Amino acid sequence: MSNELDQIFVSEDKKEVSEHKSYELPHSPGINSLRVFGVIVLVFGLIGSVIIWLTMSTMIQSTVSSYGGGIDKETVINPVGITLGFVVFFVSIFLGLFSWVVSTIGDYLIAIHQEIRKISKNNK
Repeated sequence: MSNELDQIFVSEDKKEVSEHKSYELPHSPGINSLRVFGVIVLVFGLIGSVIIWLTMSTMIQSTVSSYGGGIDKETVINPVGITLGFVVFFVSIFLGLFSWVVSTIGDYLIAIHQEIRKISKNNK
């Protein structure tokens, strides 16, 4: 008896799973441009942060020597340059991911809207 019930439930589950549609999400030009914007921000932000770290992480500090009145130059760490590099790095990652998430939500909203239109046309 339980074996028959198991077969009925399994066949109903398979039927339910096979009825689900699998389709590609539509892309609108606005959503595609948002994705392109996110990739551009991500790539240029990462490149920019590396450039900032390479050029602004150290600075040359000049001091007057107490021995003979000459000028001594030494390289010191620039905390503003390092901080700026991290800010650009994290902001570019955040904006790139944010634009990707918003564009994905837009794709799903368009798909939901199209399905609702199909259902409402079929009900009329």
